[in-house]
Amino acid sequence: MALRLYISHASEDQARVTLLCDELRANDFKVFLCEDLPAGSDSQKEIDQELRQTDVFVYCISAASVAGSGHYNDELKAARARYRTEAGHGIQIVLLRLEPCFIPAEVEDLIALDLFPADGLERFLERLRVLLRDRVHPTSRHVFLLHGIKTRGKWQKDVSPLLSDHDLTPVPLDFGYFGVRQLVWPWARKKKLQWLLVEYTNECKRLRCESPSIVAHSFGCYLVASLLKKYSQVHFDRIIFCGSIVHPDYPWADLAERGQVKAVLNQYGGNDFWAWVVQWAVKDAGPSGYSGFGQHAAVVQQQNHSELEHSDYFYDLNYDQNWIPFLLGRPIPSVTASPDRWQPPVNWRFRVVLAAVLLLSLAAVLLTGWYFWPSPQTSIHTPALQLFGGFVQDDQGGPLPGVTITAPTLNVPSQKTDPNGRFSFQVDLPVGTNFRLIAQKPGFETCTADPPSGDTTFNITLHRVPQRRSP
Repeated sequence: MALRLYISHASEDQARVTLLCDELRANDFKVFLCEDLPAGSDSQKEIDQELRQTDVFVYCISAASVAGSGHYNDELKAARARYRTEAGHGIQIVLLRLEPCFIPAEVEDLIALDLFPADGLERFLERLRVLLRDRVHPTSRHVFLLHGIKTRGKWQKDVSPLLSDHDLTPVPLDFGYFGVRQLVWPWARKKKLQWLLVEYTNECKRLRCESPSIVAHSFGCYLVASLLKKYSQVHFDRIIFCGSIVHPDYPWADLAERGQVKAVLNQYGGNDFWAWVVQWAVKDAGPSGYSGFGQHAAVVQQQNHSELEHSDYFYDLNYDQNWIPFLLGRPIPSVTASPDRWQPPVNWRFRVVLAAVLLLSLAAVLLTGWYFWPSPQTSIHTPALQLFGGFVQDDQGGPLPGVTITAPTLNVPSQKTDPNGRFSFQVDLPVGTNFRLIAQKPGFETCTADPPSGDTTFNITLHRVPQRRSP
């Protein structure tokens, strides 16, 4: 099956376009040029007939053609009309720049390719081969939907009815709530990867679908990319990534060559902080949701939504103008044009007042710290260890050995008096500070006293417990 091409160009570019057509025909593409029409034929009728059969309408522009008045010509209008009214035919419209030149606003929405770089022709041919594969193998009608972390994927429920309206079968996949702390652990990510493999296998069997399409967000993109890279038996027809945390050097070209993926749409945003920062927490992740994929692959189409943040892709206009046409194999803009970033007016009066308040607050903190900071001459008094001791005697004044001496308010171990009734220990209190002292011995009454620290001759008298008389 050969791909039919309609080449539209300005008369100033006829020589370059003729050489291009020779290359296309040499690569087995069927090419139509208005110059090929026989003399005396009804050109408008022939053009309409060719547009009904054309697979790809190639609109060539150059600096000369853009400067002229006919850069938005009747052939392009007719091709657009056929695409709008007969979308089932799936005509593709491609903008081909023959040399560096300005792209008019009327055609900014077209898929844009450049012929002038050294590898420009090969890239153009590769793009056409991808379109040919799409013709031979129609797009899948089953669309898996995979959410990211810290969410249960509300957008999956919102987009499902819209997919159904276009005869697409939505298949929401839910791996449950997955937090940031789980994301940084390799074993947790591996567990979810195994979950996705099981879900993919079971759903493909249930739906009898060998190659579904999939839309993924954030961590869902990471899982899909890891699944494709690890398991060569996994195939996806069309893949949409938004807020992706996949590494920019991901080998899409290798996967396409193995037949694991047919087409990829990567939507990335210039304000996506999380897609940028995740590379510091996850070893094999990257900011493709912030800066796009860096390696060229014909199957990858990218849209730079410069104003969007990590979860700003879930709205009806994006579904209608980008997601659904891409899933149906229809053309979409390669780059989403964004207006200049809006800058709010600068309120210098507010900034001056805020700066003054901050400076005064900082000065107050410094002065307070200086005032209360101890001077170098001031030393913090630490009580010295004071020796305390004495002796214990009985009612007759004789020494009492084996008496247990306890100081419950001090951090010192209890001790017993020696054979001479003496005891001593060190007290971590200033001289003259009282503390509690307890002396105990079986057969004697307990004595409690509050001696001052520093006393080394404290005397304690224990009285015998009175004997009970027999009746």
